[in-house]
Amino acid sequence: MRDDHRFSIYWLGQTLSGFGDAFALVALPLLVLDATGSVTGMGLVTASGVAAQVVASLFSGRIVDRLDRRRTMIACDLGRAVAYGSFCLLALRGQLPLWAIYLTVVTGGALSNVFSVGTMTAVPSLVARDKLHNANAKLQGSLAIAYVLGALAAGAVTTLVGPLPAIAIDAGTFLASALSLATIRYGTPKQANAGRKAFGAGFRFLIDHRLLRSMTLVLVLLGLSGNIGVGAGITDLMIFHVKQELAESPRMVGLCVGITALGALVGAVVAPRMSRHLGSGTSFLIGNLVQAAGLLVIGCVPHVFAAAGGGLLWGAGMLLRSVPMHSLRQSLIPNELLGRVTALSWTAIFGGCAVGTAAMTRVAGQIGAGPTMIGIGIVVTVIGALAWAGPIRRSQEDVPPTAPATA
Repeated sequence: MRDDHRFSIYWLGQTLSGFGDAFALVALPLLVLDATGSVTGMGLVTASGVAAQVVASLFSGRIVDRLDRRRTMIACDLGRAVAYGSFCLLALRGQLPLWAIYLTVVTGGALSNVFSVGTMTAVPSLVARDKLHNANAKLQGSLAIAYVLGALAAGAVTTLVGPLPAIAIDAGTFLASALSLATIRYGTPKQANAGRKAFGAGFRFLIDHRLLRSMTLVLVLLGLSGNIGVGAGITDLMIFHVKQELAESPRMVGLCVGITALGALVGAVVAPRMSRHLGSGTSFLIGNLVQAAGLLVIGCVPHVFAAAGGGLLWGAGMLLRSVPMHSLRQSLIPNELLGRVTALSWTAIFGGCAVGTAAMTRVAGQIGAGPTMIGIGIVVTVIGALAWAGPIRRSQEDVPPTAPATA
């Protein structure tokens, strides 16, 4: 019961933070589009944020595993609140050079990486191992709802008063997340292998584990296609496609992003059941194929309803993939190594994502966002088909018996 109470507080704080993130997800690309007028400029800003996550991931695993995890996450929340709040104050003074946008995105990206690694370690410290799938689904599902409401509200706010108030709301929700973390307690694991090199221990575990190694390779390839997460290249392409190519309003941009998040909610509801019946690896691979279908719909049918419907499929596929992926990592990796192994895999994944986002948005600047998403959809289909023959589909056999969480 005490664990359920701690997780509920944590769950609420992260949901509020996700609501604010949805504002920035819509507002920042529109702000960059207004400043640069090009999808390539949007891609470069997004890629710089992803690159900051790559650099941060070289250190974040050691930070999270060695320091108090809860206090580290609170510090990241406060740092992001200051970064985005300062950005808004600078803009209110009428001084918003492009370097300020890059600085904010880079700072936010680096702190987000450390926080995300902390999030990966927090859930297994708050719930028992046999509840990981449900806990991750609840967390991802509520975040999807928050993104639906946040994106719709952000589109309306941006249409009425511009993007800056939306970014200010994001800064405020980081404070709400920090407050929720300040009211709960969970421990940093004892360093059973303190004498081993931090990087070496995590690296050896990741390389030696066939399933984790295969999943990381697939995700790196997906990153190179720009198809990782809501903050990567696909989001930029969708926003540019709806705003510029389809000539729709910021309100419709928010609607499409919100429907994409609604698809993520559907995926979060379905993922635990699919994982139980078909296996976690099969759910992971099916999620990739559902995302590919969504991209093909958006690219092939130049209409805002197709963009919304394709976004729905893309969001659902993202959660069908990410819920079992998170649960498998948390189940398979020892708690004292969880931060380091997660950060190392994310170094490779986000590295590919930074390159892919910059490349795909540059291609879109030449041939258009629609044809680019068709190409990405085909690439994602091929990656999923090749991965189907590997060890990921048989991953259910690799999950160990349930055990109590380390608090």
